Amino acid sequence: MEPSQPVVTIAIPVFNGGTLLDEALASASGQNTQFLEILCIDDGSTDDTLERLRSWQRRDGRVRILQNEKNLGIHATRCRAVREAFGQYLLYLDADDYLVGNIVPQLVQVAEGEQADIIHFFCHIRPAKGTLLQPFPWASPRHKTPLTNPKLTHAMLQGNIGHHLWGKFFRTDLYRRALDRMGKELETTRISYEEDLLHMGFIAPMAARYQPIPVAGYCHRKRPNSASRHHALSLEKGTEAFQNFCQIVGVLARALPQPYVSSLSFGSMPAFTHHHKNWQRWSPQELASRVHQFIAAYPGEEQGKAFSFVINHHKELFFTALPHLPRPKPKPLANDRPPRIAVVVPGDDSLPNFYEILSNLMQELGREGSLDLIAEVPKKVAHFAGERVTVHPFMATQPFRCECWQTFLTSCRPDICLCMAPWREHNYLDIGYLVLRGIPVIALEPESFWDITVLRSAKLHPIALRAYPLCAAIVCQSRKDVTSWRTSNCPCTVHIPNRSEEANAAAGQGKSDGGIRWHDLLIALQDGPQAVETLSAKC
Repeated sequence: MEPSQPVVTIAIPVFNGGTLLDEALASASGQNTQFLEILCIDDGSTDDTLERLRSWQRRDGRVRILQNEKNLGIHATRCRAVREAFGQYLLYLDADDYLVGNIVPQLVQVAEGEQADIIHFFCHIRPAKGTLLQPFPWASPRHKTPLTNPKLTHAMLQGNIGHHLWGKFFRTDLYRRALDRMGKELETTRISYEEDLLHMGFIAPMAARYQPIPVAGYCHRKRPNSASRHHALSLEKGTEAFQNFCQIVGVLARALPQPYVSSLSFGSMPAFTHHHKNWQRWSPQELASRVHQFIAAYPGEEQGKAFSFVINHHKELFFTALPHLPRPKPKPLANDRPPRIAVVVPGDDSLPNFYEILSNLMQELGREGSLDLIAEVPKKVAHFAGERVTVHPFMATQPFRCECWQTFLTSCRPDICLCMAPWREHNYLDIGYLVLRGIPVIALEPESFWDITVLRSAKLHPIALRAYPLCAAIVCQSRKDVTSWRTSNCPCTVHIPNRSEEANAAAGQGKSDGGIRWHDLLIALQDGPQAVETLSAKC
């Protein structure tokens, strides 16, 4: 048989295949068609894999063997198989799995008859102990009818098709064009886990037709040390798997057309949960690095959803990681305009004090200053709305807070955010989100009742003690509170007296205990924490 004749290539990447490789090769060799290439790529095996392959090659002339000079990992080896394949169609077979029945002739018939780029057939799973095959719904077709784009790509990214390469039959020229778009550098990058998502992310948008068929033809063998169970592997391999996942999501988020990015977010974020066994083994600093890596993998408009996913599904995880998350440097304030300030309006009885703080701030900003009031109860601050003040209704429901923040930041682009009472759980999450997006947060403490000593004795102090150090500054209306906060790991605490206090002092009816102006604080924020600490010492 000449090399140009085979119409189907069964590609078998193998690394230390052992005895299971024989069963995989037997199932491939049992396909009743002469137009078949069984392409085996030895990825630097150190056992008797190569001898086993040569033994099969002597028995079946359709077996072709290639060797990697060194271990490249499953991703690069799969890509080499696509480049080297003689067949017009390509079917992957993992070295520890096997094909069920005479599936290849059926796949060719459907592909040619339906002009399909991707054929998806049913898979079985074989438990580690026992021989009884079980259905494998996760890897089997969920659609009964063909799909074309854009529905095909949305369905794949959302997980309705499954991004695995098991049980799929590809047109080889389509696959090669997908690799061309992926780029040579990425094609040869070492990726040991989650490569299926990367491949399908490039293939699906280019496919003209996806055809599911109700035929079982693949059996996945469930093994304790299988690469597909990476989240249960050693800490080192589990961490590598998580980093591969974040890398791949980032690549696809940049490569996919914009309409598909939301589907990528929807379908890929639940994979974050699959790595839960490693969370308990990571230190808080490592955990913070992983959470940040996960969130940063998504483009700016999708990061709010990533925050929300972590917060809603793994709140305690986020609470543990947040104090250690890397924070981007705040952007410098513009010199040609006053800063744009967002103010989170409380929805409780602290509003009277808040009104006074707001009035003081507006007076200092002058005519050119502008405020964005983010209110869960807009009617309470409706009277502030005007040319310089915009009131933004804010959804209080926790699962959507980060998405609301994302929408607000995109449209308004504030320089600074003021937040009262960050000891509330939802405000703590707000602060974490804003700080990680590079927005400095100033905590407002208008009442001396909420000093640090009270918070330490209250049931809510664990949240409070984590929230306040995240803030760029804490503003108090009492000088004695400044001392209390500064001695409690919050050195960036300042005193800004209210106007009524200053007016009474000027009239001889009271005494002002000093303090600074808002203008002084805004300037100090640009110079960093040390400048705010220096300012605090003057209070």
